[in-house]
Amino acid sequence: MLLGLVGIIIIMITDNFVKRFARSVYQSGWLGMLVLGILLLIWQIFFIVATHPAIGFDVNMLHQAWINRKYFIMS
Repeated sequence: MLLGLVGIIIIMITDNFVKRFARSVYQSGWLGMLVLGILLLIWQIFFIVATHPAIGFDVNMLHQAWINRKYFIMS
């Protein structure tokens, strides 16, 4: 995540198109906030889809398996 942030900062410093886009979003006020909010929502959905296991993820099941091992041992 930190590497991605550093990459975005480097792109913003070096690329004129990104500078102009960031400046226009910042100056547009509410519209800019809406655009950045939508981009953030898309990024979060992408991140969840990319990292979520296909079989599902049940934190309570993992916790109970760790605490009460005798109930989850298959015999």
